[in-house]
Amino acid sequence: MPKPADEPKRPEAFVNPEVLAEGSRVRGRVRVSRMGRRRAFVLIAIHVLALLHILHWKMSGETISPLEPSETMYTIRDGLVNAGAIVMLVATLSIAVVGRFFCGWACHMVGVQDLCAWILKKCGIRPRPLRSRLLALVPLGAAFVMFGMPLIYRYRNALGAPEFTPEFVKSEFWETFPGPWLTILTFVVAGCLMIYLPGAKGFCTYACPYGGVFMLVEKMAPGRIRVTDACRACGHCTAVCTSNVQVAEEVNRFRMVVDTGCMKCLDCISSCPQGALYFGLGKPAFLAKSVTKKRMHRPWSFSWPVEITMVLVFSITLAIFAGLPDTFAPWGTSLHGQTPLLFSLSLAAITAFAAGLILRGIRSPELNITAQALRRDGRWTAGGRVFLLLSAIWFLFVAHCGVVQAWTFAGNRAFEKAQVPNWAWQRDKTRMPE
Repeated sequence: MPKPADEPKRPEAFVNPEVLAEGSRVRGRVRVSRMGRRRAFVLIAIHVLALLHILHWKMSGETISPLEPSETMYTIRDGLVNAGAIVMLVATLSIAVVGRFFCGWACHMVGVQDLCAWILKKCGIRPRPLRSRLLALVPLGAAFVMFGMPLIYRYRNALGAPEFTPEFVKSEFWETFPGPWLTILTFVVAGCLMIYLPGAKGFCTYACPYGGVFMLVEKMAPGRIRVTDACRACGHCTAVCTSNVQVAEEVNRFRMVVDTGCMKCLDCISSCPQGALYFGLGKPAFLAKSVTKKRMHRPWSFSWPVEITMVLVFSITLAIFAGLPDTFAPWGTSLHGQTPLLFSLSLAAITAFAAGLILRGIRSPELNITAQALRRDGRWTAGGRVFLLLSAIWFLFVAHCGVVQAWTFAGNRAFEKAQVPNWAWQRDKTRMPE
């Protein structure tokens, strides 16, 4: 095909066109986005500030309360207005106007995922997205558990509306956090393993409870990625999107990106050879109407029976690690009382996707993960057998944890029925009744 005369000159740096969102069609070589380094600089600065925050606490003995949105739970349940709740409020309001810029440019977990994706790329590993219909609803359920359960707790205990009191300074930084080592392990699992299996932004797509809130708000945002008539449907925007959004199809169908997973990284705008994409204010996503009768193709990775099985595996694994909501089952504590929700969500998602891949491989003669063939011509490859072995070891570990939790739940329920009086816990024997 002859090169159009008005096509702008492309730079010499390009990304590999094999690194595509599943189901996309790309014409020509795809150039590297200029936004990658800019976002990396911003996200690195975010982590440096977080480190300084911890150092300030270590040196002074007290500091600003954690800037983690999960701290909003204590504002809703106990009325403690902290810095994390302010961050969550500001982020939500900004997303209601300009979309999920906060996720793409300020979230520390996105920074960890981008770093892990970069490391995997340097090692020659290029994860491809796995698309699930049902597991994509997990962030909504996680958001309900994190922010809805405290409201139910107050209602069930007839506590009424909370009396809000400020708590912007804390002397114990890790009071509501799992501790530094478990936090680091959460970053490794949510950032690395969730990238390798479900693909880029795997944690955001299938586990993040804040994303569940942001998905709903983002639908109303007038700020969106939009397109002009200069678009030639080359597919470069889809190829560079690290959020696995089918940008080319959406702008062709709706004249804007309507996917709530769009984190406004702006890679698509930077990489468009025609300069046809731009960020602008206008009609929000929930009012978008299709300008074409052609149905949008969604390349789902699993069949419905496999999806339903994955949901069951996810639910059971989450109950094993995170326990049950204490509002309804106070005896259903997390594993050893120490496994945080974000960590548990990541482990449950990894378990579900591993099970889904095995089931898909059993029913299909071909199975690939990243560039690695697990099954070829109806036979498991060497890499596939290693994957099966590692998965079997992990499933046995999860089953063992399930047995531990079953006995823990039973013990906790028996303890509740025993109704041990408070004086029984007194160390001073002289204070015990005769």
